[in-house]
Amino acid sequence: MIYRLGVMLNEGFNLADSLEFLFLNLYKQDQTILQLATSQLKNGAPLSQILKQLEFPSMVCLQVYFAERHGKLADTLLYAGNQLRKGNQHKEKLLKLLQYPAFLLFILFIILFILNQWILPRFEILYSSIGFTAKGSAHFFMTFLQTAPSLIFFFAIFGTTALLLFLAYYSKQSPEKKGKLLLKLPFVRDYFTLYFTQVFSKEFSQLLATGFAVNEILQIFNKQTVYPFFAYIADEINQELKLGSSFADVVSGLPFFDSHFATMIRHGEKCGHLEQELKFFSEFCEQTLEKKIRKGLAIVQPAIFILVGLSVISIYLSVMLPVFQMIESM
Repeated sequence: MIYRLGVMLNEGFNLADSLEFLFLNLYKQDQTILQLATSQLKNGAPLSQILKQLEFPSMVCLQVYFAERHGKLADTLLYAGNQLRKGNQHKEKLLKLLQYPAFLLFILFIILFILNQWILPRFEILYSSIGFTAKGSAHFFMTFLQTAPSLIFFFAIFGTTALLLFLAYYSKQSPEKKGKLLLKLPFVRDYFTLYFTQVFSKEFSQLLATGFAVNEILQIFNKQTVYPFFAYIADEINQELKLGSSFADVVSGLPFFDSHFATMIRHGEKCGHLEQELKFFSEFCEQTLEKKIRKGLAIVQPAIFILVGLSVISIYLSVMLPVFQMIESM
């Protein structure tokens, strides 16, 4: 919907007609949404507020909020629509990558359960009847086979519980603490700093291009309520600027930005092309982030296949090694 709305605005439709057309086609079964959006638009409600009430992603609402200030609404909607589409494509790709490995893991768990319930007890009866006791690696793999299902179940429950508790704790924190929590997560830190730097530099460059001064842009960032973390960062920068620090120095002292961001700001201020360099750096961050996501997705499936393969080998050894030891001892 976001991308289509941008296309219609570029084609010359006004905002009210575009929303009405899209809602008539996308929400055929629920016309109350159309009535709500239309009435709010007539009462002067901004598009960002309407999208927020319709539960669109907060980052989309934030970009639209800024677009209402710098005037590039159609371009912003096209960009946000493309970003949403890319995000959905990454999610779909991840799900496709995980479907087959997840099925293999499920089958593996069933095999372990069957071995523990029916096959392994029969072997133990056989071993005890001839007075055989597994030793060394054979004993290790037999113990692994007996404890693996319980361990898998325990770690699954523990992991799920820990994740839910973390999300509940995270949702109650202030914007500052949320940002610092994300920085402490090893696999999240790089993605978070790149993503935030990309959005910050993009919106800052567009507002600079329309004639806003740095302090005015920070006030716009601070007043929005769609993305509280943005307001927190803007307030932190503004406070330091009032104390006489330079923009680049303040940014370098905040751990939420990419490490090269402050250097780029200094270079842009020195050359007098801060607006263009912020835009280029935003594009650079976006490309780097996409590469990292693709690289991460490329690692997930092979890693799961390796885990499944090692588990299958362990099952085979846990069954066959004691048999070989028993044959050798006879």
